[in-house]
Amino acid sequence: MVFNPVTTQIPLSDSGRLTIWAIEAISGAIRTELGLEPAIKLPNDVQLYGRKVAGVLVEMRAQEKAPHLAVVGIGINMNQCRDDFPPQLQDRAISLAMALGRQVDRQNFAVALLRNLDLTYRKKFSKAVVAFNSSPALPTSRDKRAAKFRTA
Repeated sequence: MVFNPVTTQIPLSDSGRLTIWAIEAISGAIRTELGLEPAIKLPNDVQLYGRKVAGVLVEMRAQEKAPHLAVVGIGINMNQCRDDFPPQLQDRAISLAMALGRQVDRQNFAVALLRNLDLTYRKKFSKAVVAFNSSPALPTSRDKRAAKFRTA
């Protein structure tokens, strides 16, 4: 799953907040959409009933004369059953389906998660969004990206 909100520039010093933002957004989507109560296990995991259901990895690339980049990778165990996990993980991992006792509609959950990621990203990094949007040259670029996204 690829999430690409309106591109924003956040200070490099705020980049560590990306992992926290992502695991909080995942937890919120699980809570809101499925009625489960996840727990965050730092530095990058989401758990249900003490077992890992999701994880986040953030890769950063900072270059002196180029924009800094961050890629947020999200993995969520959706519809696996206990036997789908290797024996050494069966007591440490869980899927949303296992927690609910039924399959989860992946597309519906993905849409809800992406909406929550977008909403919470804008809230958490609002100063960066405002600073980015105040640049006179960038709204045109942003509008082009948004138009391209709508036609995809």
